[in-house]
Amino acid sequence: MGSIAEICPAFWPIAPSCSYLISFGVLTSLSIVTLIAILMPKRQSIPYTNLDRGGERTTVACPLSFVLGLISIALELSLAVAYIFYVFYVHEYSHILFAYCLVRVAFWLLALVSFAKMRSSTSLLLSIVLALVLQSLPFTDFGSYFPKHAFSNGQFVFFVVEYALIGISLIMVFAGRLGEGRGARGGHGYDAEPMMNGGTAANNRSTSSDQRKSTFQTWEGFSRKCALMAPYVWPKKSLGLQLRVAVCLFLLLFGRLINVALPLYNKWIVDGLSTPATFSYWLIVISSVLKFLQGNGAMGGFLNTIRTYLWVPIQQYTTREIEVELFEHLHALSLRWHLSRKTGMVLRVMDRGTNSINQILNYLLFNIVPTIADILIAVVFFFSAFSISFGFIVLITMIAYLVCTIKVTEWRTKFQREMNEKDNASSAIGTDSLLNYETVKYYGNEQFETDRFRQSIVQYQEAEWKSNASLMMLNVVQNSLIGVGMTVGSILVVYFIKIQTAETLRPLSVGDYVLFTTYMLQLYAPLNFFGTVYRVIQKSFIDMEQMFDLMAEDVEVKDAPDASEYHLSEGRISMKDLTFEYHPGKTVLSNIDFSVSSGETVALVGPSGSGKSTIIRLLFRLFEACDGSIEYDDADVRGLKMSSLRKQIGIVPQDTVLFNDTIRYNIRFGRPSATDEEVEEAARAAMIHDKILTLPNGYDTVVGERGLKLSGGEKQRVAIARTILKQPQFIFLDELCASRTSVVVAHRLSTIVRATQILVLDKGRIAERGTHQQLLEADGIYARMWASQMAESTGGADVVVEPASDEPTKDEEEPVKQMPPSHHHHHH
Repeated sequence: MGSIAEICPAFWPIAPSCSYLISFGVLTSLSIVTLIAILMPKRQSIPYTNLDRGGERTTVACPLSFVLGLISIALELSLAVAYIFYVFYVHEYSHILFAYCLVRVAFWLLALVSFAKMRSSTSLLLSIVLALVLQSLPFTDFGSYFPKHAFSNGQFVFFVVEYALIGISLIMVFAGRLGEGRGARGGHGYDAEPMMNGGTAANNRSTSSDQRKSTFQTWEGFSRKCALMAPYVWPKKSLGLQLRVAVCLFLLLFGRLINVALPLYNKWIVDGLSTPATFSYWLIVISSVLKFLQGNGAMGGFLNTIRTYLWVPIQQYTTREIEVELFEHLHALSLRWHLSRKTGMVLRVMDRGTNSINQILNYLLFNIVPTIADILIAVVFFFSAFSISFGFIVLITMIAYLVCTIKVTEWRTKFQREMNEKDNASSAIGTDSLLNYETVKYYGNEQFETDRFRQSIVQYQEAEWKSNASLMMLNVVQNSLIGVGMTVGSILVVYFIKIQTAETLRPLSVGDYVLFTTYMLQLYAPLNFFGTVYRVIQKSFIDMEQMFDLMAEDVEVKDAPDASEYHLSEGRISMKDLTFEYHPGKTVLSNIDFSVSSGETVALVGPSGSGKSTIIRLLFRLFEACDGSIEYDDADVRGLKMSSLRKQIGIVPQDTVLFNDTIRYNIRFGRPSATDEEVEEAARAAMIHDKILTLPNGYDTVVGERGLKLSGGEKQRVAIARTILKQPQFIFLDELCASRTSVVVAHRLSTIVRATQILVLDKGRIAERGTHQQLLEADGIYARMWASQMAESTGGADVVVEPASDEPTKDEEEPVKQMPPSHHHHHH
């Protein structure tokens, strides 16, 4: 290596060797600055998507400038990698040129990471501007940089393509910078679309599901989907995981270098064997090491093994973040939403959706992007190292393969969607049937349920056959295209070896045939896998869109922005002129007006579907009233934080559902921090302690699904113990079981004869009100209900005939769900 004077003989014009030295210094400095910027704590920037605890979601569509900028920088990185092999294929080796090539790869890799993390930082914008200035140095002495042979060996093509990509990257980064500024001033970044706010956007997005699925293409809105995934992918909470990401990207880049180097070593080995006396065995050693690192096919090799090992914690981070947020969001949705959904289907969508994000990330980052990069590098390599004919053969073959794969796979989308829908339906039928095991037995409908489940499987398998048949057709098309490209290219390279034509940039040898066939077969392996990967990604996008549909569901009941904490004072509850409807135009409650103070008991009675349990749900704020108000100590519930209010309320429904866990767990659920002694004390207060001790495993007895191993009375006692352990200020009980300040939903009228006031509900209105004696004297609805129950009691019957739900019936009326309360407050 010469001195500085030899490398840069004159200040102007800048010689090619001098430009390499200048570029090396500038790019090294910029790489260091960019690395520091990446490792610095990220400033608060415009989020891709944000879901606050109140349920407000704002989706920020990933702008076109970001997508194009990411693609252009990634292509620039691929070009920098390809240039390392190309430049020493047509130029003599020099240390300064090698150092320049390496630092250029490092610079564009860091630029890609910086752009993905911070979009349009000042340091990145400045770096790309200076990179464009460096790329413009050849204009100072165009003839020296591009002599005549530079136009035939591909050097000028490299220059033009790189110049264009840097220009596009600069424009996109600058456009992102402008968009970020507008977003900061406007309060939202880019095209922010409010969702889950009950507004127009949510309504527009929630058009008919079937209509959307029939027109929606898998890759439509690709940037928006990537934007939704982004917050769960980048491990912003852990510097260690971020470093793992950087190492994985480096291994990915190193793998691209190996894919170019290995075919070259195969050529050199074959050509070297033509003169055995001078053959170097190091070629075989190096080739074997490269093959060990590369492995067989797209999924093997030491590099991929290390990368997979390093990526596992990152994948776990993504899964954890998305599952926890989705689970939290599902709990934030209203009771109305949960009553209209099948649990089995929701859990299946949740499971497939979280898995789909990991699949998309893995396949997109570690299969599709590397495959496309390998194709681009191969095309440039064959253009510059062989001839334009070989470059076009590779380019046309790969484009035809990708286009056919994408088009046929898009056509197959409808079969995959149909298969998913049938799978969801089959899972929902199976889950629903098993959850209603006793009902099936009571009515002897085992065969009916089996036939229904069998029919759902048959429908799924029909859709599955269509999907598999279209897959076979796609495989035939893919193999045919690769076979034709391989045959034409092999014949052409043999032809040029035989005639030694001047069409190629240099004489071709037998080693070049090995180089071509090895390179093509090397490309074919990931390309063949590309078809499978594309199909998996397509299916994952379908699964992901269903999951994000769940996350886009409107949180109907949420805290107001200025909501305050509830502070107990007098313990009074009031309903004032309240009206409620589950569906527009179908009123369930109308003009309900009552209050209950400390030491009083108000009982709710009435026929099925009169709205008794709906009142309890409104008191707990599971729904929002359409009109009127509910007040706790003269404070409207809509102005109180739900967590602080619900912390003061305990509910013991008659139809108690327990977790499929131990009795101790179910009681402790009322206050997870409680000790074993406190749990047992609560059980004693609920008069269930002695019964628990008679069980084989005592408090560690598992109660079964929904608590089916316990009797109805035992389940209710466990629920009472759980509520006692919670120590709420208000208790809602189904049937009065203590003389307390209460709101009681009564099915057995004998339990509420001492109530301060009884409200008789009929068709959503208060038809009668008064004490037990006053209502009997009025000889109305209550008197008839009392006479009916007394007649049953006299006959020795003790049967509750009312349904157990207040949810809409076919008449849009809410049958009573046995979830009544005893509103209780200890008043001192």
